[in-house]
Amino acid sequence: MMKIITFLSILFTTIFYSQNKTDNYKYGFIDIKTGKEITPLKYDKVFSFKNGAAVVKLNGKYGSINREGKEIVPIKYDKIENFNKDVAVVMLDKKYGLVREGEEITGIKYDRVDYHNNGLSEVRFNKKYGVVNSAGKEITPIKYDVVFIMEKMVIVEKNEKYGALDLYGYEISPLIYDHIRPLIPPLPWINNSNNLNLCVVELKEKNGLVDEKFNKITEIKYDDIHKTSGAISVKINGKYGFLNQQGKEITEIKYDGIGSLVKIGKITLTAALLDHKWSFFNDQGKEVFPVQYDSYEDLEFDSDLYKMMKVSNDNKWGCVNEDLIEVIPPKYDEIDFVQMESGLPNVITVKLNDKWGIFDIMGNELVAVECDEIKVNHEMFIFFKINGKWGVKHCTGKEILSAKYEEMEFLSYKNLFAVKIDNKWGVSKEGDQIVIPAIYDEQFSFSSKKSTITGTLKDEKIVFDDQGNIISKEKKVEYNDSLPSGSLGFRCGNYYLNKGFDESEIEQITSDFIKVKRNGNWILTDNDGWEVNFPIEDYYYEEGIGTIKVRID
Repeated sequence: MMKIITFLSILFTTIFYSQNKTDNYKYGFIDIKTGKEITPLKYDKVFSFKNGAAVVKLNGKYGSINREGKEIVPIKYDKIENFNKDVAVVMLDKKYGLVREGEEITGIKYDRVDYHNNGLSEVRFNKKYGVVNSAGKEITPIKYDVVFIMEKMVIVEKNEKYGALDLYGYEISPLIYDHIRPLIPPLPWINNSNNLNLCVVELKEKNGLVDEKFNKITEIKYDDIHKTSGAISVKINGKYGFLNQQGKEITEIKYDGIGSLVKIGKITLTAALLDHKWSFFNDQGKEVFPVQYDSYEDLEFDSDLYKMMKVSNDNKWGCVNEDLIEVIPPKYDEIDFVQMESGLPNVITVKLNDKWGIFDIMGNELVAVECDEIKVNHEMFIFFKINGKWGVKHCTGKEILSAKYEEMEFLSYKNLFAVKIDNKWGVSKEGDQIVIPAIYDEQFSFSSKKSTITGTLKDEKIVFDDQGNIISKEKKVEYNDSLPSGSLGFRCGNYYLNKGFDESEIEQITSDFIKVKRNGNWILTDNDGWEVNFPIEDYYYEEGIGTIKVRID
């Protein structure tokens, strides 16, 4: 399938153009492998491709095109939205309808249409709702006050009573309940595959469970029902307990509260409060951790990285791992987790009596809890400060530099560090070996492309190789943060790289690429001003698409 990127162009006024100047901009598409235009640059606006099609705007009207540039929805609508698979919701003269492959499958007659991935759509007409199927047929009368389309059923409400329909519009529950809602997990990472599409039904302020065919799972007797992880929490008379998926009570209903879900690596636990202490239960509602805590702190999405949970007693913190082992007892004032680069072990920072230390994820001490300050370089290093001096250790605990430096910074993958001694900068490596003596005025910088180190001594810029040998010397150049007259600069780091482009022929943008004119020829550049050529790698862009802007005169 042909890969393409969009040429994005808009009416744009910058400091380089007078306020009363009007420029014309148009949009088109090109193949990112060859640079060949797929469509003429004729559209007023284009949108990102989704499911093989993109919405375009021309003369104030909207339509859509495919990857070959063919218009698959006529450009005649006031709005296009909910572009899913081969179906689109369109608006014309403030009325909505459905279009498939350019053909209107419903009349453009509804006040509102919302399309769902199961092929059904909620439609509204004269403040009432109904359901339309994937063929555009109304499978329910448009008579309901509320319609809620689920994966395997449709919940409906009329005159403040709720019922349910199947996906063909047939009634599976009459309008008899005060409320119906799906029993869904509270967080997106909770597995819902074994949830049997249960629903909570409410009648006279009591709740019960039914399955997707509205067969009774529990009596309607609970004050509240919620999904936790694998289990279901229920409330009666101010106390909480757990049910399984079949509606059986698997714990006593005795707990004072249900806490947030806890994700530790691949396991998910539910916290329950009893007599001011938290206990933890697995998917089957079984209490799995005998130690009880005053409080806990879930890492949510980061738990896959750290596989830990913070716990506390008496305002002191520790942590528990995914094997439900207390690897660090709750005795520290603060505790936090730090992710290292891929393949390296993560570490845990702790604070006690204003001193810091580092542990590995097994609870082994890497840096003693005696440091005034700690900084973690996420690639692999731990910087620690003792008695006003800095040192560095590897994340495995191996000492790289002893604590004797005023300041230090990591320079390169070859484990080189810029270090400051007696207010002068030098470069050292493992074992306090001196690579460049500490006689330089400013901190060093490292070029990963050239494997060079740059420092300054008075007004001289000196370039070294990664062994500390001098490659070149030159007078230091001061970069001005203002744009020079007659050229446009691109910010790169803390200075501007002046590319010598004519400011009247360029448009600075925030998208992936810029089209500029240099020496009378149009070229593509990235946002740092470097020229790019076809083919362009497409794995950075959604559906193989990247965006650029260009001015069309």
